[in-house]
Amino acid sequence: MKQSMYNYMPVCFYIRGQSCLVVGGGNVAYRKISLVRRFGARVTCLSPEFIRPLQLLARRKEIKCIKERYPQRMFLKKYALVIAATDDPRVNSRVCRDASRDKTLVNVVDKSIAGTVIMPAILKRKGFLVSVSTGGSCPRRAKKVRDIINDAL
Repeated sequence: MKQSMYNYMPVCFYIRGQSCLVVGGGNVAYRKISLVRRFGARVTCLSPEFIRPLQLLARRKEIKCIKERYPQRMFLKKYALVIAATDDPRVNSRVCRDASRDKTLVNVVDKSIAGTVIMPAILKRKGFLVSVSTGGSCPRRAKKVRDIINDAL
């Protein structure tokens, strides 16, 4: 069931030092990891394979990588945020289901699966933190609006 973006309440989430699980080891997972790390999250990445930039982050001990598939059921209570960033809708759906059962915030990159968190386009400048969201329907448009705001500042 796809939810309307108008059902999501915008908030600022203090994630510095909090544990975050990202399921997936590709480019989308890397972008999500880069975002949450900008705000100080401690990241664990779970995937059977990892792209080179993720391997480098793990080698430098900036993130923890666990090289295995997402199990049929995983307890996610210890994470402040879970991100399902695989290219497999079935895995993303299981991640979402498990996080919801454990009352853990979850962002799902698959538009057909409604998580509890949407990741907006973010502008972080001295004195400003601005987020723009289209509810996932058009991320390019959200980034364009963010860039217009950036130029105005």
